[in-house]
Amino acid sequence: MKIINKILFSSLLLNVKPEDCLFVGDGGSNELPGAVNAGMKAVQAKWFSLDKNKNNAGSHFKQIYEPLEIINILK
Repeated sequence: MKIINKILFSSLLLNVKPEDCLFVGDGGSNELPGAVNAGMKAVQAKWFSLDKNKNNAGSHFKQIYEPLEIINILK
């Protein structure tokens, strides 16, 4: 099953429209573009990365370095 289908299926199970979802992923499986293509907002989780350099080079997704940053995005 393609990642975009899994993402859309997840929002369907939760009875939430894709445009009302925030997808958080590490970007390692091309899931972030899949989430955007499904109509969701997507951010790249970096809190578990060994590279703590807060440099967004190479990613056009907002990068977050602490899980609590999600709250600020949702406001």
